Amino acid sequence: MILQPLVENYFKHGFDTREKTGEVKITCRQDEFYLDLLIEDNGTGVSESRLEEIRMHLMNDRIGQKGESMNIGLKNVYVRLKLYYGRRAYLQLKNLEQGGLLVSIKLPKRMEGGKDESNYCG
Repeated sequence: MILQPLVENYFKHGFDTREKTGEVKITCRQDEFYLDLLIEDNGTGVSESRLEEIRMHLMNDRIGQKGESMNIGLKNVYVRLKLYYGRRAYLQLKNLEQGGLLVSIKLPKRMEGGKDESNYCG
């Protein structure tokens, strides 16, 4: 429920069949405390002004704001991360120098109180 909307966004917004073969690369890394998910594509990327709009929209906790339908998948991912992990997780969007977009997600491996996310009951 976290990765699917991000991959879908690539095909909806960043993929251009006229240019080249589309590629989405998902990399996972972990250390003792965190799991890092990196979703990288070779699409068109996002203008810096649009990236800033998206960042501002994600930070806005109110539902139903103007423009929300344009990035509801990202908003849902962001809300899920905050619901489960609070400030211990983050979502970051960045244009790649060679073109495309990099979405970085950092998740704590352990929940506060020793609970794992996989057995989180609310």
